Amino acid sequence: RPDVAIVDLSLGMDSGLHLLKQVDMLLPDTRVLILSMHDESLHAERVLAAGARGYVMKQEAMHDLITAIRSVASGKTYLSHQMSERIVARMLATASGADDAIWAAMRWASARISSGSTKRSSRPI
Repeated sequence: RPDVAIVDLSLGMDSGLHLLKQVDMLLPDTRVLILSMHDESLHAERVLAAGARGYVMKQEAMHDLITAIRSVASGKTYLSHQMSERIVARMLATASGADDAIWAAMRWASARISSGSTKRSSRPI
């Protein structure tokens, strides 16, 4: 049983995504690293959500591929530095938006309580 399977996202008769799901189902201890000619920004999040542990574009240097294999083999996730930054920035923006909504709801509830309102009414949107 392999520790790491390197899967091309664009396989001839079948998609690499289908193979990724098959490996995940049949070899749950095998980590999958996607190697693709396709732009990482278009596919990386989708393959990670499907179970891959990393994504490397074929245009990247051999050093990046070796680093990716070592990272995935050790249980880490591998993405290019640019893609990692993009995902973290999106997560922080989403978390900030959720925090804003929570604070807005708390301010609304506090205002209702301090005004002495006891009627149950829906919160204005």
